[in-house]
Amino acid sequence: SGDNDKFRAKEAVYDTDEDGSADAPYKIQTPEKLAKLAKEVANGNTHAGEYFKLTANFDYEGAPIGKLNTGIFKGIFDGGGHTLNVNINTGDACASLFPHTEDATIKNLEITGSIAGTESVGGIVGLANRNTLIDNCHVAASVTGSSVNVGGVVGMLYGGSTVSNCRVDGTVSSDLFTVGGVVGWLHGDSRVINCVKTGETIGGANVGGITGQALWTSTVISNCASFGSVTGASNCGGIIGLIPFDVVSFTLFHNLNYHP
Repeated sequence: SGDNDKFRAKEAVYDTDEDGSADAPYKIQTPEKLAKLAKEVANGNTHAGEYFKLTANFDYEGAPIGKLNTGIFKGIFDGGGHTLNVNINTGDACASLFPHTEDATIKNLEITGSIAGTESVGGIVGLANRNTLIDNCHVAASVTGSSVNVGGVVGMLYGGSTVSNCRVDGTVSSDLFTVGGVVGWLHGDSRVINCVKTGETIGGANVGGITGQALWTSTVISNCASFGSVTGASNCGGIIGLIPFDVVSFTLFHNLNYHP
Protein backbone atom coordinates (compact mmCIF):
# COMPACT_ATOMS: atom_id res chain seq x y z
CA SER A 1 0.00 0.00 0.00
CA GLY A 2 2.81 2.41 0.87
CA ASP A 3 4.53 1.82 -2.48
CA ASN A 4 1.25 2.43 -4.32
CA ASP A 5 0.78 5.69 -2.43
CA LYS A 6 4.26 6.79 -3.50
CA PHE A 7 3.47 5.95 -7.12
CA ARG A 8 0.22 7.92 -7.03
CA ALA A 9 2.03 10.88 -5.51
CA LYS A 10 4.47 10.94 -8.43
CA GLU A 11 1.93 10.36 -11.19
CA ALA A 12 1.34 13.40 -13.38
CA VAL A 13 -2.00 15.19 -13.18
CA TYR A 14 -3.66 17.75 -15.44
CA ASP A 15 -3.87 21.29 -14.11
CA THR A 16 -7.10 22.31 -12.39
CA ASP A 17 -7.82 25.07 -14.93
CA GLU A 18 -7.80 22.55 -17.81
CA ASP A 19 -10.96 20.75 -18.87
CA GLY A 20 -10.01 19.44 -22.32
CA SER A 21 -12.09 22.00 -24.19
CA ALA A 22 -10.81 24.03 -27.14
CA ASP A 23 -10.39 27.04 -24.82
CA ALA A 24 -8.75 25.08 -21.99
CA PRO A 25 -6.88 22.12 -23.50
CA TYR A 26 -4.98 19.66 -21.36
CA LYS A 27 -1.38 20.94 -21.52
CA ILE A 28 1.48 18.48 -21.89
CA GLN A 29 4.88 19.88 -20.95
CA THR A 30 6.72 16.82 -19.57
CA PRO A 31 7.31 13.17 -20.47
CA GLU A 32 5.26 12.23 -17.41
CA LYS A 33 2.22 14.09 -18.71
CA LEU A 34 2.54 12.38 -22.09
CA ALA A 35 2.93 9.00 -20.40
CA LYS A 36 -0.29 9.72 -18.47
CA LEU A 37 -2.16 10.28 -21.76
CA ALA A 38 -0.58 7.14 -23.23
CA LYS A 39 -1.73 5.04 -20.30
CA GLU A 40 -5.27 6.44 -20.37
CA VAL A 41 -5.72 5.72 -24.09
CA ALA A 42 -4.17 2.25 -23.79
CA ASN A 43 -6.70 1.52 -21.03
CA GLY A 44 -9.62 2.43 -23.30
CA ASN A 45 -10.21 6.15 -22.70
CA THR A 46 -10.42 7.46 -26.27
CA HIS A 47 -10.62 11.13 -25.15
CA ALA A 48 -13.10 11.64 -27.99
CA GLY A 49 -13.46 15.33 -28.86
CA GLU A 50 -11.05 16.42 -26.11
CA TYR A 51 -8.15 18.80 -26.73
CA PHE A 52 -4.49 18.38 -25.80
CA LYS A 53 -1.65 20.82 -26.42
CA LEU A 54 2.09 20.23 -26.25
CA THR A 55 3.76 23.23 -24.61
CA ALA A 56 7.44 22.19 -24.53
CA ASN A 57 10.10 20.22 -26.39
CA PHE A 58 11.30 17.05 -24.66
CA ASP A 59 12.63 13.51 -25.08
CA TYR A 60 10.09 10.71 -24.81
CA GLU A 61 10.92 7.03 -24.39
CA GLY A 62 7.61 5.97 -22.86
CA ALA A 63 4.82 3.81 -24.22
CA PRO A 64 2.93 4.81 -27.39
CA ILE A 65 -0.33 6.70 -26.96
CA GLY A 66 -2.76 3.80 -27.19
CA LYS A 67 -2.87 0.34 -28.74
CA LEU A 68 -4.15 -1.17 -31.97
CA ASN A 69 -7.93 -1.80 -31.75
CA THR A 70 -8.21 -1.63 -27.95
CA GLY A 71 -6.62 1.78 -27.31
CA ILE A 72 -7.85 4.18 -30.00
CA PHE A 73 -7.16 7.93 -29.74
CA LYS A 74 -10.10 10.09 -30.87
CA GLY A 75 -9.07 13.49 -29.55
CA ILE A 76 -7.32 16.60 -30.88
CA PHE A 77 -3.58 16.80 -30.27
CA ASP A 78 -1.92 20.13 -31.07
CA GLY A 79 1.87 19.99 -30.99
CA GLY A 80 2.06 23.77 -30.77
CA GLY A 81 5.10 23.75 -33.06
CA HIS A 82 7.10 21.75 -30.49
CA THR A 83 9.36 18.73 -30.96
CA LEU A 84 9.17 15.27 -29.41
CA ASN A 85 12.41 13.34 -29.63
CA VAL A 86 11.11 9.79 -29.39
CA ASN A 87 12.50 6.30 -29.05
CA ILE A 88 9.67 3.86 -29.79
CA ASN A 89 10.64 0.27 -30.52
CA THR A 90 7.79 -1.98 -29.45
CA GLY A 91 8.22 -4.88 -31.85
CA ASP A 92 4.47 -4.59 -32.46
CA ALA A 93 2.17 -3.77 -35.36
CA CYS A 94 1.29 -0.07 -35.58
CA ALA A 95 4.37 1.00 -33.62
CA SER A 96 4.04 4.80 -33.73
CA LEU A 97 3.50 7.71 -31.38
CA PHE A 98 -0.24 7.07 -31.91
CA PRO A 99 -0.77 3.41 -32.91
CA HIS A 100 -4.47 3.77 -33.83
CA THR A 101 -6.64 6.87 -34.37
CA GLU A 102 -10.24 7.48 -35.41
CA ASP A 103 -11.96 10.87 -35.85
CA ALA A 104 -8.77 12.42 -34.46
CA THR A 105 -6.72 15.49 -35.34
CA ILE A 106 -2.95 15.66 -34.86
CA LYS A 107 -1.32 18.91 -35.94
CA ASN A 108 1.64 21.27 -35.59
CA LEU A 109 3.99 18.56 -34.32
CA GLU A 110 7.62 17.66 -35.05
CA ILE A 111 8.99 14.16 -34.41
CA THR A 112 12.69 13.31 -34.21
CA GLY A 113 14.49 10.20 -33.00
CA SER A 114 13.53 6.68 -34.10
CA ILE A 115 10.43 4.51 -34.44
CA ALA A 116 10.55 0.78 -35.19
CA GLY A 117 8.01 -2.03 -35.33
CA THR A 118 6.62 -4.74 -37.56
CA GLU A 119 3.73 -3.75 -39.87
CA SER A 120 1.73 -0.50 -40.26
CA VAL A 121 4.48 1.58 -38.70
CA GLY A 122 4.30 5.38 -39.03
CA GLY A 123 6.26 8.36 -37.85
CA ILE A 124 3.14 9.78 -36.18
CA VAL A 125 0.25 7.28 -36.61
CA GLY A 126 0.25 3.56 -37.34
CA LEU A 127 -3.38 3.14 -38.49
CA ALA A 128 -5.24 6.40 -39.15
CA ASN A 129 -8.92 5.62 -39.71
CA ARG A 130 -12.38 7.27 -39.85
CA ASN A 131 -11.62 10.84 -40.92
CA THR A 132 -8.42 11.29 -38.97
CA LEU A 133 -6.55 14.47 -39.95
CA ILE A 134 -2.77 14.83 -39.64
CA ASP A 135 -1.83 18.39 -40.58
CA ASN A 136 1.29 20.57 -40.53
CA CYS A 137 3.60 17.95 -39.04
CA HIS A 138 7.30 17.30 -39.60
CA VAL A 139 8.97 13.91 -39.23
CA ALA A 140 12.76 13.93 -39.06
CA ALA A 141 12.89 10.56 -37.27
CA SER A 142 13.94 7.26 -38.81
CA VAL A 143 10.91 5.01 -39.34
CA THR A 144 11.62 1.29 -39.68
CA GLY A 145 9.37 -1.74 -40.16
CA SER A 146 10.10 -5.41 -40.59
CA SER A 147 6.88 -6.09 -42.52
CA VAL A 148 4.33 -4.21 -44.69
CA ASN A 149 2.66 -0.76 -44.69
CA VAL A 150 5.41 1.52 -43.41
CA GLY A 151 5.21 5.30 -43.88
CA GLY A 152 7.01 8.44 -42.81
CA VAL A 153 3.85 9.96 -41.31
CA VAL A 154 1.27 7.13 -41.36
CA GLY A 155 1.60 3.39 -41.90
CA MET A 156 -1.97 2.90 -43.19
CA LEU A 157 -4.25 5.82 -44.08
CA TYR A 158 -7.84 4.61 -44.20
CA GLY A 159 -11.51 5.55 -44.03
CA GLY A 160 -11.59 9.08 -45.44
CA SER A 161 -8.54 10.25 -43.52
CA THR A 162 -6.12 12.99 -44.63
CA VAL A 163 -2.43 13.83 -44.33
CA SER A 164 -1.83 17.46 -45.33
CA ASN A 165 0.98 20.03 -45.20
CA CYS A 166 3.48 17.54 -43.79
CA ARG A 167 7.20 17.04 -44.43
CA VAL A 168 9.35 13.94 -44.00
CA ASP A 169 13.14 14.28 -43.86
CA GLY A 170 13.95 11.01 -42.10
CA THR A 171 14.67 7.62 -43.69
CA VAL A 172 11.68 5.28 -44.10
CA SER A 173 12.49 1.61 -44.58
CA SER A 174 11.13 -1.93 -44.41
CA ASP A 175 12.35 -5.40 -45.27
CA LEU A 176 9.15 -6.18 -47.18
CA PHE A 177 6.67 -4.20 -49.29
CA THR A 178 4.25 -1.24 -49.37
CA VAL A 179 6.62 1.45 -48.10
CA GLY A 180 5.94 5.15 -48.62
CA GLY A 181 7.86 8.29 -47.79
CA VAL A 182 4.69 9.85 -46.35
CA VAL A 183 2.07 7.05 -46.22
CA GLY A 184 2.73 3.33 -46.50
CA TRP A 185 -0.73 2.23 -47.73
CA LEU A 186 -3.22 4.81 -49.01
CA HIS A 187 -6.64 3.24 -48.73
CA GLY A 188 -10.38 3.92 -48.92
CA ASP A 189 -11.26 7.53 -49.84
CA SER A 190 -8.18 8.97 -48.15
CA ARG A 191 -5.93 11.83 -49.25
CA VAL A 192 -2.34 13.06 -49.16
CA ILE A 193 -2.21 16.80 -49.91
CA ASN A 194 0.61 19.39 -49.95
CA CYS A 195 3.28 17.06 -48.56
CA VAL A 196 7.04 16.89 -49.15
CA LYS A 197 9.44 13.99 -48.71
CA THR A 198 13.23 14.50 -48.84
CA GLY A 199 14.60 11.46 -46.98
CA GLU A 200 15.36 8.01 -48.39
CA THR A 201 12.55 5.47 -48.89
CA ILE A 202 13.70 1.85 -48.94
CA GLY A 203 11.73 -1.39 -49.26
CA GLY A 204 11.45 -4.71 -51.02
CA ALA A 205 8.60 -3.88 -53.42
CA ASN A 206 5.77 -1.35 -53.88
CA VAL A 207 7.95 1.54 -52.74
CA GLY A 208 6.95 5.16 -53.39
CA GLY A 209 8.27 8.58 -52.51
CA ILE A 210 4.80 9.61 -51.28
CA THR A 211 2.94 6.29 -50.89
CA GLY A 212 3.82 2.67 -51.47
CA GLN A 213 0.39 1.59 -52.70
CA ALA A 214 -3.10 3.00 -53.29
CA LEU A 215 -6.19 0.81 -53.08
CA TRP A 216 -9.94 1.03 -53.52
CA THR A 217 -11.78 4.17 -54.59
CA SER A 218 -11.37 7.95 -54.48
CA THR A 219 -7.85 8.06 -53.08
CA VAL A 220 -5.98 11.28 -53.87
CA ILE A 221 -2.38 12.51 -53.96
CA SER A 222 -2.30 16.24 -54.73
CA ASN A 223 0.39 18.96 -54.74
CA CYS A 224 3.06 16.70 -53.27
CA ALA A 225 6.81 16.61 -53.95
CA SER A 226 9.33 13.80 -53.62
CA PHE A 227 13.05 14.65 -53.59
CA GLY A 228 14.70 11.75 -51.74
CA SER A 229 15.83 8.47 -53.27
CA VAL A 230 13.42 5.53 -53.66
CA THR A 231 14.93 2.04 -53.57
CA GLY A 232 13.36 -1.40 -53.98
CA ALA A 233 13.37 -4.60 -56.01
CA SER A 234 10.14 -3.91 -57.93
CA ASN A 235 7.24 -1.45 -58.35
CA CYS A 236 9.15 1.66 -57.29
CA GLY A 237 8.08 5.21 -58.10
CA GLY A 238 8.95 8.75 -57.12
CA ILE A 239 5.33 9.42 -56.12
CA ILE A 240 3.64 6.00 -55.85
CA GLY A 241 4.94 2.45 -56.02
CA LEU A 242 1.86 0.47 -57.08
CA ILE A 243 -1.71 1.15 -58.19
CA PRO A 244 -3.39 -2.29 -58.42
CA PHE A 245 -5.51 -3.14 -61.45
CA ASP A 246 -8.77 -3.13 -59.46
CA VAL A 247 -8.54 0.49 -58.27
CA VAL A 248 -11.71 2.22 -59.48
CA SER A 249 -10.88 5.87 -58.87
CA PHE A 250 -7.49 7.38 -58.06
CA THR A 251 -6.34 10.98 -58.56
CA LEU A 252 -2.80 12.31 -59.02
CA PHE A 253 -2.76 16.10 -59.35
CA HIS A 254 0.15 18.60 -59.55
CA ASN A 255 2.84 16.40 -58.02
CA LEU A 256 6.63 16.70 -58.44
CA ASN A 257 9.19 13.92 -58.49
CA TYR A 258 12.78 15.21 -58.59
CA HIS A 259 15.86 13.03 -58.16
CA PRO A 260 19.02 14.69 -59.52
